[in-house]
Amino acid sequence: PEQDPFFNAVAAIETSVEPRALLKGLHVIEAEHDRIRQVRWGPRTLDLDLIAVGDETSNREELVLPHPRAAERAFVLAPLVAIRPDFTFPDGRRAAALLKDVADQQLRVVGGDDWSVEPRAEHPLRFIVAGPGGAGASLGAAGKRAGHDLVAVISRSGNDGGIGSPVSAWTDPVPEADLLLLTVPDRALTAVATTLNTRLPAGVTVAHCSGLTPLSVLGPLADAGHPVGGLHPLAALPDVSGAKALRGAGFAIGGSDPDTVALLTSFAKSLGGIPFEITDVARPAYHAAASVAANHVTTLLGAVQELAAANGIPFGIYQPLVQTAVAASFQAGPAKALTGPVARGDEGTVRIQRLAVEDQAPELLPLLDALNEATRRLAEQD
Repeated sequence: PEQDPFFNAVAAIETSVEPRALLKGLHVIEAEHDRIRQVRWGPRTLDLDLIAVGDETSNREELVLPHPRAAERAFVLAPLVAIRPDFTFPDGRRAAALLKDVADQQLRVVGGDDWSVEPRAEHPLRFIVAGPGGAGASLGAAGKRAGHDLVAVISRSGNDGGIGSPVSAWTDPVPEADLLLLTVPDRALTAVATTLNTRLPAGVTVAHCSGLTPLSVLGPLADAGHPVGGLHPLAALPDVSGAKALRGAGFAIGGSDPDTVALLTSFAKSLGGIPFEITDVARPAYHAAASVAANHVTTLLGAVQELAAANGIPFGIYQPLVQTAVAASFQAGPAKALTGPVARGDEGTVRIQRLAVEDQAPELLPLLDALNEATRRLAEQD
């Protein structure tokens, strides 16, 4: 039956529990989490299965080993291969080889390792990447892996960014395509739009990949009758390796008309992304939030590293604390996730901390004071 997207994972365990007893134990856990068996293969709160137990086979009614449909489902095979690349079923079939046979089943990795199954495009497009820097190379590579046809990479240097596709110069004729992605620096968008204005085949949708710049920068192309839009991946894309980072990343989508928004939304989904619409008015604040989320958080970790190093403390010792704080913030909201002396009103501790920073890293005092004040305001929201 049709159902909403669901999470799936595979775990490998060592146990002395007999397989039938283990399966019964899994069913007990399901029941404790309100699992109700109503529709076969239908939606369920929790579904725990026993995929395989070594080389053991069983065709008993209460236990079939290996799981009879495990070899047919990408959402089982992909995470299985991720943790056991050489896994082989008792009949000699290798999970990695079976995974290639179900590559048309769509998956999106939301954590952990690369599951080797790429998202697939329901409606493949012919697309062009103009400017194969980090973003362009990542989008080009991800688009190819998703089944789209990358017909050209327009490059000033003649380099394709590692995508492995035909390269065109800016002065070459632009081939027929459904979508052209402008992945050039923001400052170059106006000049590029003007340059391409008279050279694009009719019907090509043009989207810039800036998070900040309004769609009006593509005015010359819109005036010439081309649908225009924006597709900004909310991810760090240093080079072609960033293609993997696009899976699970947000994509800010804007368009001159509903059809353009739909096309860009479909393209983002085919890369495993999570698209959301954004207006030009919201772009500056959206982009500022992205800078805070990535750049400023990194700067704060730099301060942590400096204070730790001054006292001979390994920087990595703070990693679990940071990860817990981030996870709690996204689960409960920053105000509810807040802990520490400022949140509990312990100004005595705050003063002692400030004196230590003043002594060991005085250049960090303005940052510390600003953060303490912002933390007080956040604490008041709870």
